[in-house]
Amino acid sequence: MINNEPLADYFGDVYHRGETLKPLIFTETAGKYDLEFTVVGGGVHSQSECMAIALTQALIMINPKHERILASFGLVGTDDRKKEPKRIGLYSARVRPPYVRR
Repeated sequence: MINNEPLADYFGDVYHRGETLKPLIFTETAGKYDLEFTVVGGGVHSQSECMAIALTQALIMINPKHERILASFGLVGTDDRKKEPKRIGLYSARVRPPYVRR
């Protein structure tokens, strides 16, 4: 369940469902756990990646032997994306005031 909706209803695309369930598939634990996620913000792709990382960390906490399997597929780690800082003279990180010719 994702935000009180079934996985198939929340992600209409099969790709995002697969991205979310990768850790369960690789560790052969699919169907053994009932999953509930609450996600807010970002896009569908970012949410599916976030849930995969959270699921990876949960599986490692349950069974530390899964870490080696998940690391070989590149699922162990954190998401390093962060908001860009506001720059001096700009409205935000990249938005500039309009150019005035005269």
